[in-house]
Amino acid sequence: MRVLLIEDDECIAKSLETVLAKENYAVDVAVDGELGWQFIESFAYDLILLDVVLPKLDGIALCRQIREYHYQTPVLLLTACNSSTDRVIGLDAGADDYMVKPFELAELLARMRVLLRRGSSPVVPLLEWHQLQIDPVSCQVTYSDQLLHLTPKEYRLLELFLRKPRHVFTRSAILEHLWGVEEMPGEDTITAHIKGLRQKLKQVGAPADFIETVYGIGYRLKQSLAETDSTSHASKSSTHHSPLPTHLVSPQEQSLKQQSIQVALQTVWNKYVSKNREQVQLLKHLLTALQSQPLSNQQWQQAQTAAHKLAGTLGLFGRSHGSNLASALEQFFRAQQIPNAADWQTLAQQIDELDAIVCQNSTAALPVHHPLALILVDDDTAWVEQFQQLPAHQFVQMSTIEELEVYLKLYPAPSKSNNDMEIPPFNRVLLNVSLADLSAQQLSWLKTMTHQTPPALVFVCTEHASLDLRVKLAQAGVYAVLPKLLPEQVLNLVKHLQLSSSTAQKRILMVDDNPQVLDMLQSSLEPWGLQINRLENAQQFWETLQSCVPDLLILDIEMPAYSGIDLCRTVRNTFNWHDLPILFLTAHTDAATLKEAVNAGANALIHKSATQIDIVYHVLAELQRARGTAIQLG
Repeated sequence: MRVLLIEDDECIAKSLETVLAKENYAVDVAVDGELGWQFIESFAYDLILLDVVLPKLDGIALCRQIREYHYQTPVLLLTACNSSTDRVIGLDAGADDYMVKPFELAELLARMRVLLRRGSSPVVPLLEWHQLQIDPVSCQVTYSDQLLHLTPKEYRLLELFLRKPRHVFTRSAILEHLWGVEEMPGEDTITAHIKGLRQKLKQVGAPADFIETVYGIGYRLKQSLAETDSTSHASKSSTHHSPLPTHLVSPQEQSLKQQSIQVALQTVWNKYVSKNREQVQLLKHLLTALQSQPLSNQQWQQAQTAAHKLAGTLGLFGRSHGSNLASALEQFFRAQQIPNAADWQTLAQQIDELDAIVCQNSTAALPVHHPLALILVDDDTAWVEQFQQLPAHQFVQMSTIEELEVYLKLYPAPSKSNNDMEIPPFNRVLLNVSLADLSAQQLSWLKTMTHQTPPALVFVCTEHASLDLRVKLAQAGVYAVLPKLLPEQVLNLVKHLQLSSSTAQKRILMVDDNPQVLDMLQSSLEPWGLQINRLENAQQFWETLQSCVPDLLILDIEMPAYSGIDLCRTVRNTFNWHDLPILFLTAHTDAATLKEAVNAGANALIHKSATQIDIVYHVLAELQRARGTAIQLG
């Protein structure tokens, strides 16, 4: 897919271009609105990423111009302006979506996929043609469940065909979709890529003409396969009842992908760190100048622009505190007010702190954690032998809990202080044990596993679970007791729940009028892959809730304007949000207040004196519990 990025900040533009290229997008970059318009008139794009504050032609005016000329390309606005008025102006100008800097790269990629899917019909998570499947999220391609190893260009070419499977693409159209302006090759390159792609498809059993040539025009997918495809789906639906995915991304693959992106971002950060420091020095110089004489309008604007760029850049690289400092400085310079005597020192300290953050040597890595899954089979050797018929890479089999303990000592759970631990060869373990003979010590060990951070997922497969055993398993934190399904169905269920239970992509909305508390929460939760949205002003709660769409809400009780209890009741009274997990983080200890919070609909109460690891455990456990409420098995 071909994307146009219109962004004047060179550091942000280069980092986004790097990440998007690794996600198999062809990217063109324009540094101002007028150049962006020239690109739009000259080439066909699948998506436009548009900054709002641009030289020559600002993003809002450009967006209006795009729609006035009847271009239907999806537009995603990127800006540091986060008021509801700014959002309304952007959406009214014709934008399809709106993201506020700083933003998480994972959320940006997800929103891009949503906008790209809207242009495809029907809206499906997988792209399929006959036995070929593409997962746009993991960038995995399979044919008859065999993995294809494609180059980035081959992947983009195949994705282009599958998004419009009945469309005939000319060579020039393929060039426009797959190559940026600066790397545009000749049309002979298309012939070479088609040939290579056909060979790889043929190696996994696809017809030689899976991609057929329409002579004199171009290429398309073989149309006669469409009828076979519909027949195949009909036969599959009669025998396969599970809607769960069968080729989820492994933790090893996900981790390697995260590492690859992290290395690329580190390279970009190192390249532009001196430029970011220049922005900080400009702020320091202008603040010093303001102490002796008024600034000109141009100087106020220079300072505001420098702070604006730093807010976006630091947020993109995981330096959220620095981004917040830059945003506050941007607001100060925008107001163009002379500070009082008490504020001078605060402003100088903020700029010094900002300088220290910019000088930090590495980008903030947010590891993605996939919890360990334990499958306990109730002493059934014959059933375990059926498991052994599954592909060997799906799980590791062990015979005793003691053996598993040794395995886990070699590969302990990742921690905030050590994100470079060796990846375990398997994170799904099958144990064939007698549940009736589980000792108190072994049950206690299981409880330790299910209450660690992140917690392990324990599944029990049995047909003979008495009430007494079920109570003991529940006390040990077992995730689900499953009936004796087919081994493949059990493993698919475990893989699905294991991926769903990962904290990656989970959004947390934190509402507290104390920024120090928000800083502490953010620093504690972000290393677990959680996307953190923070709010100090409770009056903005409803619009923030709607735009953030969190998986969990953390509220303070005592706040100006609206208390956390007021907000909790409001959420519980709204049908779309009545199942949202809500935690109260509070300094109150009196029974009356705590009872009022529970009656308002809180899932849990955490005292502000709790340790960071206790808070992390509560959050992860509540997210896991929210997933578990949808499971009705056993």
